[in-house]
Order: sequence, then structure tokens, then C-alpha cells
Amino acid sequence: MPRFTTTTASIQFAFERQSNQLKHGYYMRLSASVDVVRLLISRGFAFRGHDESKSSLSRGNFLEILSWYVKKCDKIHDYVLKHAPVNDQMTSPTIQKDIVSACKIETVKAILEELNGDYFALLVDESFDVSRMSKWLSYFRYIDRMRFVMERLIDIVHVEDTSASSLKEAIFNLLAQHSLSPSLRGQCYDGASNMQGVWMKEPRHRDILKLVKHLRSCVYVAFDGDVLAITNELNKCLQKKEQDIANAILLVEVAKRRLQVLRDDEWDSLIAKVSTFCIKHNVLIPNFEEPYVSSLRSRWKLANYTILHHYRVEVFCNIIDWQLQELNDRFDEVNTDLLHGIACLNPINSFSSFDIRKVMRMAELYPDDFDESNMSILENELASYIVDVRDVDERFSDLNGLCDLSKRLVRTKETFKLSSCISLSETCSTFTSCHCLR
Repeated sequence: MPRFTTTTASIQFAFERQSNQLKHGYYMRLSASVDVVRLLISRGFAFRGHDESKSSLSRGNFLEILSWYVKKCDKIHDYVLKHAPVNDQMTSPTIQKDIVSACKIETVKAILEELNGDYFALLVDESFDVSRMSKWLSYFRYIDRMRFVMERLIDIVHVEDTSASSLKEAIFNLLAQHSLSPSLRGQCYDGASNMQGVWMKEPRHRDILKLVKHLRSCVYVAFDGDVLAITNELNKCLQKKEQDIANAILLVEVAKRRLQVLRDDEWDSLIAKVSTFCIKHNVLIPNFEEPYVSSLRSRWKLANYTILHHYRVEVFCNIIDWQLQELNDRFDEVNTDLLHGIACLNPINSFSSFDIRKVMRMAELYPDDFDESNMSILENELASYIVDVRDVDERFSDLNGLCDLSKRLVRTKETFKLSSCISLSETCSTFTSCHCLR
């Protein structure tokens, strides 16, 4: 052991004693491998091949591109592949993974430096790799120094399931890994449902009637159709890349009111529709006044409520209440005020949606950035801002969104005169799917 702790036996000494020519060869091999890895990453190509032996006609993208690179570049020709030492090829799968990891670290570091502690949005989506393993893809959405909205991939995390607790754990681990605050403000929802994945795993049936063998199935099918008809338009709006926030808020209120009307007034029409279907297809309709018997209970242990109570209260009302609760949780008063404020700053149609009262209400949600003195400054800036961009400066007459507005403000140098107002509009530009953070 003492032998390896001496200066002459250390790894650093062994490396430094190498000749400059050997060091230069190592550097050229490493640079060539890094160049190939960067190309494959940027194009999203696979690295490995099924057969990477020297006799193979297709050794995989990494080795094939590196071989082509060596033939075309005289500078590295004498140092790479067959001209390299056997124990220093710099082409093994382990080396490739290490280079990819280094590229990831440096890329994330550059993104965080560009972010510079400003507001950003975290976008999280579920995906599957070729082995059908579930994973989370995490993106940062932020405004760069040139006021362009950027979306950058930050991490890919394999998870065992797609539950809310797993998502929360993955997000907080990601933020902690990069020393970012877990403080959240705002939340958007794209209308996606985990039930879709469950349904797609079920076997396909040629005849849907094979699934409808009793009243329960008929009620569920008819009821789901009514609920989906109400929420479908909202889901489509929320999943658009360019979201009309004002219209989305309106559709949320419409969906909530229609669900409430369905709960209060449309039970009888639903049962009439189900009964007609059952009679047509010879499905047995039970007496709704009989005690309900659950498939999970013994027939000797009857429930103390009727079949009518089960379907109307435990199925019909409970599912609608759950849907209403989900919408209320996702679009509560704070989030609604936030979205109203964002919609008011949208420059479409010559800033026709601008409402200084709603914008000020949104600013109140950020007390760390807008205290009492800053709120007074912001209100004065907003009054000057709307007169300038709507009535005076024609350069702001053809904008299509907050991103265009941010870029136009940079070009016209308005950022120096309206710093508080511009800071608020740039924050709004980052709002899209998931959570907005700082």
C-alpha cells in the first residue's frame, strides 16, 4: 500500500511522465470521440450496433461515423482507431456513456447560467423508451438574454409509476440536484388523463356489445359519454401549443357549470337513455328499489341502500363531484387570477384584453418582487405602457403573443424605461404546461 501513496507511483505522476506526443495523441482521440458523440446526441441517433466486430458491415453509428471522420480528417488520422494503442482507443461503451454524461452536465450548467436565477417554467411529460419503460422528461422554459422563449431538456428520469407522488418526488429531486428553490407559483393542466393509458392496455374487441352485458356497463358507457362531451372542448383547448388563455378560462367555467347542471337535472334523461339501449339489446334492467348487491359482497350481506341510490349517488354524483373538485383544485382563485393577468398582457388585437386591475392583482401574487413601493411604480408604468404600445408606437401593432412582445420591447429599448412592467410580462411568457417556479 505505501508503494501506491508515494509520489513516483501516483496516477498523476504516471500521466505527467508521458511524452508530449502521447498526450497529444490522447487529446486527439478524446476530441474525435467527443465530436462524434455531440453529433449523435444532436440528431437523436443510437450509438451501438448489434454487431460491432471488425468484420461487421455495420458496426453501429458511433464506430461508423468515427471511421468516416478519420478518413476525412488528416489531423486525427494518425491517432485514432487502428493507429491508437489497444488500451487507449477511447471508443468503448463505457467511454461513450462518460462523454454523454459530461455533455449533459455541461449543457445543464450552461442553461442554469443563462437562466441566471430568473423565473422559469418546468414542463414534465411522460414517455416510454424502446423497452416500454416509463420515464419523465423534464424541460425548462424561460426567457433568454435576447428575450426569446427557450425550452431546454434538463433530465430524463425512469420511474416505476406515473402517480402524483412519483411526479412530485421526481420534480423535487430535480430541483434539489440543481440547487433550485421548490417554491411553486401557478399551475396549468393539459387535460390529459391516466385512464387513457389503462384503456389502451386492454385487448381490442371487434364488438363493443360484448363488453356491455349488464346495466352497470350501460350506465358507465352512457355517463362517460356525457362527461367527455362536456370536457372534450376544454381538453382540446388546453392541449394546444399556442393556448388562448382567456378562452381556456371561459371554457373551464362553462365545463364546471355544465357538469353541475348534469348532476342536478339530467339523471332522469340519462336513465331513460340507458333503459332504451338495454331494451334494444336485451340487457336485463333490475328493479331500482331493490337492495343493492355488490360483486365484492356475499349475497347474504345486502347493502342498506337501493340500486337507485348506488347508481345515482355513489356513481353518478360522486364521479361528477370528483371531476368538479379536480377543476376547482387546478383552477382555484389564485391560479385563475394568475391566468387572467397573463391574458390581459397578451398583445393580440392591439392589446384589446388589457385590464390594469387584473394585472395588478396578478402582481400581488409575487410579494417578494412587488412590495408596496414597487406596486405603485408598476401601476404608473402600466398606465404609460398601454398608452405607448396601443396608441403611440406603431411598431407594437402586429404582435401575435407575449413572446413577440418581449422581443419587440428589446428591439425598441423599452426595457430600460418600463423595467417592472417588462419583468412581469417576461414572467408571463414562461407560463405553459405544469409549474412556474423561481
